[in-house]
Amino acid sequence: MVDTCGFCGKNHTKVKRLIVGEPGNAICSECVDLCVSILNKERNEFNFEAVLEIEDINPMELKEYLDRFVVSQDSAKIVLSVAVANHYKRINIGNDKIDKANVLLLGPSGSGKTLLARTIAKYIKVPFASADATLLTEAGYVGDDVDTLLIKLLQSAEGEVHKAENGIIFIDEVDKIAKHQSDNSGADVSGEGVQQALLKLVEGTVYTVVFNNEEVEIDTTNILFIASGAFVNLNDIKKSHLAGTNMGFGAKLSSSVNVDTDYKDLIKYGFIPEFIGRFPIIAEIQELTETDMLSILNSVENNLVQQYKELFKYDKINITFHKEALKQVVKVALLKKTGARGLKSIMEKSLLPHMFNATKYNKNKIHKVVISKDLINNPREIKKK
Repeated sequence: MVDTCGFCGKNHTKVKRLIVGEPGNAICSECVDLCVSILNKERNEFNFEAVLEIEDINPMELKEYLDRFVVSQDSAKIVLSVAVANHYKRINIGNDKIDKANVLLLGPSGSGKTLLARTIAKYIKVPFASADATLLTEAGYVGDDVDTLLIKLLQSAEGEVHKAENGIIFIDEVDKIAKHQSDNSGADVSGEGVQQALLKLVEGTVYTVVFNNEEVEIDTTNILFIASGAFVNLNDIKKSHLAGTNMGFGAKLSSSVNVDTDYKDLIKYGFIPEFIGRFPIIAEIQELTETDMLSILNSVENNLVQQYKELFKYDKINITFHKEALKQVVKVALLKKTGARGLKSIMEKSLLPHMFNATKYNKNKIHKVVISKDLINNPREIKKK
């Protein structure tokens, strides 16, 4: 009978378990654990043969795909489509002749910035991770949060490092890490430290993170970073920037500034040149109009009205909406200034009585619910006539 490990030579009394094979060979549980650890490490090491090659992207086709899910924003979609196509073309070329170009999205809250980035990742079929930049300012140790970004990406890639290294990381609320001038003590540099911590991450370096209790090395060189923010009051900086070029002593500037954002404006806003320089591509998102909001409700693919119809259909209820009801939802959302994000909460509040009473409706043979403008303003249970 075999009673020693053929690898380390330990007796079966000194190990947790001895696995005996044929013919007359055995391995202990400790050596099995060691082998698993070695294999996992080799799997996670960079392997040139494992580099994921992304299929060439046609910017026009990507833009058409974005049109299905995101309303308006044609200019930003074109900028993004070309930037993404060039980023993965750069990876496929596989040399250092083409510099990395991350993307900065500027636009009001709820205008579709996150949806654009997520939809791009879905189209390309690459791992996607998103994070809020404000969380980096709240934590005492910024490095931990940088690790978290990469761990989220690894989770999206199901632990496959080579896939994660070609993924997309979306950093929202990046404008909140700008350093601002305080009234009495000079510059507030609370955001500058976060910018410094993100420099190497977005440019490209090798990080070691702990994933599934194993140390994993991940190279960020080919990860596309898309940062976004509302950049409140940036127009005021633009106006002051233009004031010096305005012709005429008494010339007046429009309250709406539509000129392209300049890097000098962003530096004045509170970004260090090294950080903002790593986002050479700027795409500006426009505020959603009433028509845009209506399209989000009932026209784009996977729109909100269709989603709620599916929910009620599951409960054997056919729900329909008057046009005036949808216009009222948009009107309330515009007043709240929350953009498309507000549409969902308004719909939830308006439909709550019907979702709560769905079983009761069925019991009372109410299988059709028509949402009027009045039911948007005054959500309530409907009674059988």
